[in-house]
Amino acid sequence: MTKTPQRLLHDYISEISERAGVRAGSPLPLGTLESGGGVNFAIFSRDASRVRLKLFDHPEDAVPARVIDLDSARNRTGDVWHVWCCHCRLFTTVMAFCLRANVSAPA
Repeated sequence: MTKTPQRLLHDYISEISERAGVRAGSPLPLGTLESGGGVNFAIFSRDASRVRLKLFDHPEDAVPARVIDLDSARNRTGDVWHVWCCHCRLFTTVMAFCLRANVSAPA
C-alpha cells in the first residue's frame, strides 16, 4: 500500500483555485483590466488583513454569484491585493463586483 504524502491546506487551495479559473493576478495596473479571457482586479489597501471579491451576475442581485477570498500569501504584493478571474466580462455583459476589505481598528 502506497501512502500519499500530506499536502498543506494552502497548497491544496492554490491548486484548486488554478483549476477553477482563479489565479494570483497582477498588482498593476490598479483597478480592473480585462485580459486573457478574464479580468484582473487590483486594489491598494495598506491596512487590510483580509480581502474578499464578490461577483454578481446583475447589479440588482442581492446575493453574489461567486465569492473569492484572497490569500495574503498569494494575492498580495506589498500593499496591493490582486486576483485574476477567468470568464469574467465586466464591460460586455451586465455584471457587478464588490471588493470587501477587513481592516483592524487603530490601537
